[in-house]
Amino acid sequence: MKLKPVFLTFLGLASILFVLWIATIGIDYWVTVHTLEKPLFAGCKTGYDDGGSGIYAGPGYSIEVIGDFMPSDDPKGVTNVEFYIFNHKVAAASKE
Repeated sequence: MKLKPVFLTFLGLASILFVLWIATIGIDYWVTVHTLEKPLFAGCKTGYDDGGSGIYAGPGYSIEVIGDFMPSDDPKGVTNVEFYIFNHKVAAASKE
């Protein structure tokens, strides 16, 4: 009978982690695709020499960000975004 509380504790922690993971993906999706900003939670996996463009990766998802980030660029910011979940393209957005 002691197995039941341990199982419920494990199930509760797994549920909390799953909700946090979904929230992380949802926030990065909204920030990158809808507002055309750099992601908040995903880390830069492959960066380019312009100070912001590159491939950002999170657990189970990745974001390809292309933008104008050099000091000579005006206006600065993200110009193109592609959002992938488990290597499947989910969304894309561009400033044009």
